[in-house]
Amino acid sequence: MRESRSRTFEFQVLSCSCSLCLRSVERACNWCLTMKDPRGVERGKCTKCSCTAYELEANATRATCSYCECAAPAHEEITNLDESGSNSTLSLSSSNSSLGSPIIIETASGSNFLEVLLDSSTSNEPTSEDIEKEFPLRLPTKVSNALMSRKVEANHKSVIVQKVVDNLYGKNLASNKCLEKAARKMAQRWSPLKVDGDPKHLGLYEKCRRRRDRLNESAKKRSKEAATSSDEPGDQTPESVKQEMKGDWSLGKRDVSIYRSKMAVCRELRKDSSKKLPGLQLLREFPALNLPDILLGEFEFEMKLTRDQMEANWTKSALQIMTYMREKNICVQSGTLDEKTRVILEYFHKIPLWYKKSFDDNRAAKVMEVFEVTTPTAEMTPRAKDPPRLLAAGREENCSLHCFLDTEPIFCVEDSVQGLLLLLATYYVLGIKFPPHTRLQLIVLCCATVGASAANLNSDIAKNNKLLDLLKVLKLK
Repeated sequence: MRESRSRTFEFQVLSCSCSLCLRSVERACNWCLTMKDPRGVERGKCTKCSCTAYELEANATRATCSYCECAAPAHEEITNLDESGSNSTLSLSSSNSSLGSPIIIETASGSNFLEVLLDSSTSNEPTSEDIEKEFPLRLPTKVSNALMSRKVEANHKSVIVQKVVDNLYGKNLASNKCLEKAARKMAQRWSPLKVDGDPKHLGLYEKCRRRRDRLNESAKKRSKEAATSSDEPGDQTPESVKQEMKGDWSLGKRDVSIYRSKMAVCRELRKDSSKKLPGLQLLREFPALNLPDILLGEFEFEMKLTRDQMEANWTKSALQIMTYMREKNICVQSGTLDEKTRVILEYFHKIPLWYKKSFDDNRAAKVMEVFEVTTPTAEMTPRAKDPPRLLAAGREENCSLHCFLDTEPIFCVEDSVQGLLLLLATYYVLGIKFPPHTRLQLIVLCCATVGASAANLNSDIAKNNKLLDLLKVLKLK
């Protein structure tokens, strides 16, 4: 019989891991953090960007990293051999480790080092059903269409992974084991994500893990910035933070992560300013509000609801509104949620409750105005005193929706549901009163997305019996 020999593995506790090991243990070794290029050279993090590890898919035709697309030599070369040339010991040092000395694990040759780690288990892990509950209720239109046609590309996968991991990360469900369960559930829910030859969906898990690592890096940067700012409390007044925000904006910085914490500090100052300044002047004082994610974030804070909750409310309400409009012979078209939303917004002004007669030619009476594709831009641009409303060039599902304030563009999106939420956010966050011609329409849309109580509209609704009856018919009150 061949004599059994022991093998020694050396590693330190880290915060990262990979698909090869660590399903239940938060540890990592050189096997996780390196991958080989086509010439067999093991490579680690990239020196040209923030990519943390070299990744090469099995069917790749080029040596560039599959994640960051940088050339293989741009990634650090990793050597696993010790001074004696033996590869029996794999060592990994980390300046971020909280332990002073490495941990040594002895295993027999008949055992597999990976199996030792994979067999470890943790308690109180959430179930796959708990993970699936945090999946996004809806995906962007382009991604949904790609899934339906089964023509899913890499960018579509990235969008799905980003939304799923972001939701899990916010609920503290982004451990390695949770991400593995998420990868399996994602492949079950969206079958086009499955890859032949990858029954365990390790490729999908790798994408989830990388997204989680990026979120961790962003969180560390924010915590460092917060720690730095706390050292000088006198300099971090809302007014000084606002001036810092304006300076960053003038330098061309458009990263949402830069402004999210700044807006939190300036929030009370922004709310007070919205009562005194016109909407356009407020955008100049707080330029981060020009970013759709920041504007929606402030709207979420005002309404005490998340964006997913608003979209879920609208998904239910849109069906009721569409049924009512068909009964009134206003429109008959139906389809996806994006199509229903566009039809509702385009023909919402035709409901007889708003006016004694139809105002088809009155641009100010429409929540969304649709132009022909060949319409010149000058004709689409609203007048200086026109209230904010959505403008669309064409009726295609992926056409852009624009919004202007005093002839200045505020946002441009393709998702109609996001456009609706941004339109409502424009009124609430910038402190703009509902205009007379569209006031009742906007009240109904607010009730359909955030609810009458959250939007403080109960008193307005109680004064109008016809409006109250309509909300009861639509099951919004």
